[in-house]
Amino acid sequence: MIASKLQQLQQQQQQEQQQQEQQEQLREQLREQQQQQQQQQEKARVCLSSLSELSVVGCCCNAAAAAATAAADIAAVVAAGQQQQQQHILLLLLLLEGCYSAIAATIAAATAAATTEATAAIICAGSLLLLLQQHISYLAATAAAAAAAES
Repeated sequence: MIASKLQQLQQQQQQEQQQQEQQEQLREQLREQQQQQQQQQEKARVCLSSLSELSVVGCCCNAAAAAATAAADIAAVVAAGQQQQQQHILLLLLLLEGCYSAIAATIAAATAAATTEATAAIICAGSLLLLLQQHISYLAATAAAAAAAES
């Protein structure tokens, strides 16, 4: 009986250690994603500050890359099923909304430029906005479900 209890305690400690390692891996992934996001947002700011037709397209590409990265992180967080899932999802939601705002600002600047290239960039950015809005809606629903599951 004592041996059984010791074995249970060892298994419990191993499980706790594995959970801590998984949580640390998730934290590290989120740190890396935040750094990538900040770099991409800085690139978008530089594009917007010196707007030309090519920089509009570059901003759209940077925002699309950020959205794709965030969408992959969403899937990883949901698959992990950790207790801190809701906090991670809310963080990713904020990052996606930042991408959305950057693209909206790009569209506004391209509209002011009113050139043929800018019009093409507006169409591209509009499509990206729709895609981002879908990711944001999905993420908000996932965060709500995680909150409901935790309570």
